[in-house]
Amino acid sequence: MTVDKTAPPGSRVRDVMVGGQPLDRNRTYTVAIPDFVLKQGDGYTMFAGQPLRVGPEAGNLISDALERYVVAARELAPAIEGRITVR
Repeated sequence: MTVDKTAPPGSRVRDVMVGGQPLDRNRTYTVAIPDFVLKQGDGYTMFAGQPLRVGPEAGNLISDALERYVVAARELAPAIEGRITVR
């Protein structure tokens, strides 16, 4: 996706691709989000009232998942992937 930080709020995200294809505005997508966003943290109200497949009380903590990943990988090599561009 591309983020145009000079555009007005609500119009900043552009060129969204899902699985190599442009975002289909007529399709419903399933997304994974942290419970902070689910609870409308930082003003993320667009997910309010949406159906949940796994509620925060049933899922794993992000910190636990990160710890399992680091322990399993034993080596981290962070890199910029270029999936998000900012204008």
